[in-house]
Amino acid sequence: MLKSFAVGMNTAYLKDAVDLLNVNNDHQQKLNVLVQSILAIVKAPDKDEAQSRYRRVMKKIGDFSAITSATLNIVKLSSLATTVLQFFMQSH
Repeated sequence: MLKSFAVGMNTAYLKDAVDLLNVNNDHQQKLNVLVQSILAIVKAPDKDEAQSRYRRVMKKIGDFSAITSATLNIVKLSSLATTVLQFFMQSH
């Protein structure tokens, strides 16, 4: 499933995900958890659960933005989450 996800998704967002994971700062663990949560959208059993996971991850991203000033990271995370949800919705 993740392989077909990677093939079907705009690879620019995958580069953003890799960039986020390579950031070496105080928030590295939180970024890793957020990216894992975003990718978990693809594993949802149905569209309702995918949307629910998307809403939860967007809330986590919002909470993360309150503790960091890394605006670019927030934009990348939000874009990645939206792209993953759109891919899921189109493929199911």
